[in-house]
Amino acid sequence: MGMGPKTEETFRELLDRALHNRLDDVASLIATVGPQAYETAAALAIQVTGHVVIDTAERWPTEADLREIARLSATAITGLLVTEDMIGDCLSRVVFGSESVMDVFAGNQDAPVIPLFTLANVILSFTPKGLHWSDYLDRIETGIEAAGSVPDDVLPSMVYRFVRKPGHHPGALRGGR
Repeated sequence: MGMGPKTEETFRELLDRALHNRLDDVASLIATVGPQAYETAAALAIQVTGHVVIDTAERWPTEADLREIARLSATAITGLLVTEDMIGDCLSRVVFGSESVMDVFAGNQDAPVIPLFTLANVILSFTPKGLHWSDYLDRIETGIEAAGSVPDDVLPSMVYRFVRKPGHHPGALRGGR
């Protein structure tokens, strides 16, 4: 994905503010960086959320996986204005669907921040044990960068390699708490 340092800095600052339920600070930073920079950060939030969910499900998630992840994420201690249903809709219709967040949450004044708030709840709920969320995010960003440089025609080999790794048992969600 080739994210620039400014995009990463804005994204991380927004996520940190969301994780600490500093909603006024989130709004202030969005106003400062402008809609285009925020849109880029929100797109990165969607991509990172996808990584966390696939890592948690240990496969391409089913609708049942997404609903369970939404249920568990809704109990995160962020205190953000996202419900289980909102997280579930964001996961199934935006992150793993083809709809825009503005279409899915039409009429909701908080629609632009729902991907950020969804990520905050998901990453807090499913960061692997023994790892701080920011370290997990470092790993994810490294993965996003690496995936961006891999030609599409090698994807089947990569999928096979990782699905067939010893000790891998697809089918159950990995608990992060």
